[in-house]
Amino acid sequence: MGLLQDIKAAANNWWVFIIMGAIFIILGFYIMSVPAESFVALTVLLAIGMFFDGIGDIFFSITNRTRMHGWGWHLAIGCMSALLGISLIMYPEVGMRVLPLYVGFWILLKGALLSGVAFELKRHDNGYWWLVLFLGGLNGLFGILMILNPLFAATVIVVIAGLGIISIGVSLIFVAFRVRHFKSLLPQDAQVIE
Repeated sequence: MGLLQDIKAAANNWWVFIIMGAIFIILGFYIMSVPAESFVALTVLLAIGMFFDGIGDIFFSITNRTRMHGWGWHLAIGCMSALLGISLIMYPEVGMRVLPLYVGFWILLKGALLSGVAFELKRHDNGYWWLVLFLGGLNGLFGILMILNPLFAATVIVVIAGLGIISIGVSLIFVAFRVRHFKSLLPQDAQVIE
């Protein structure tokens, strides 16, 4: 069973993506409104965002483990996101020094996950696959920029992190509506073949 069938099987939880996406869009705009002097506050806000993103992915994967073939990937990325968030909360002084690397790695992970979804959508002739690929690639670009040039990223981290997080939020909401659309295509009594 491919990722698209996994998404169809998990369509009952499409709303989780809406909630996570809305949180990230709000968080992204808020981060960009915080002045650069609030770097400690930014570290804590991003840590909280990473933690809740991880919890959302963990919840999604566990509640769909019997219906999704690749649920372990969602679980692994959720665990990594939650652990990155916890480590930033526990060690803010270290987090401030490595914040661009943490955020870059996290945004790169989310971009890779979305790019995988895009190629699965393309394989099933979904006309919007290119938008998910573009947004996943945009996430990846933000992540790579922050990883490769952390000194530059530290000076503009508010804008880069905010745009990257908004991009994640928009991507998650778009995926939610695509998953909801798949749900409407399934017959009410559809059985998932495992």
